[in-house]
Amino acid sequence: MASKNTIAKVIRYHVKNLDVWGHAPGSLDCDCPKDKHGDPECGSDGPGFWINDMSCAGHFDLPATRTVYNAGTAQQFDSWGSTDAEILAAMVEAGYLREGADAKVEIEDGDGYGFCVYDKERHKPLYQVEYGKDD
Repeated sequence: MASKNTIAKVIRYHVKNLDVWGHAPGSLDCDCPKDKHGDPECGSDGPGFWINDMSCAGHFDLPATRTVYNAGTAQQFDSWGSTDAEILAAMVEAGYLREGADAKVEIEDGDGYGFCVYDKERHKPLYQVEYGKDD
């Protein structure tokens, strides 16, 4: 069972610009079917993007919501976070994304240290966002 309250905490998100290599699926000029890119007879390196390098772009701060799990038990613990919609809105406000981008991007691959913001249509990584340490 989880409950939420309004104790204030701010999380700093560090934004990394990405040097992305690759191409969207189906964007290669070859005669093989789209699902066969990367096969030895195709000769292409297959569809997809990969991150070659990243650099610091800046940061933004966002109020977090506290969630208490197992309230009143010996296993009680707290979790702090923001929703994807709140994070994307903050990225728009900070100038990393354009207005209306929330319909065109998605957040994926959260690992406890950060997450990646992707272009939904091409599944191209746009930004790596890392959580700042607690101040």
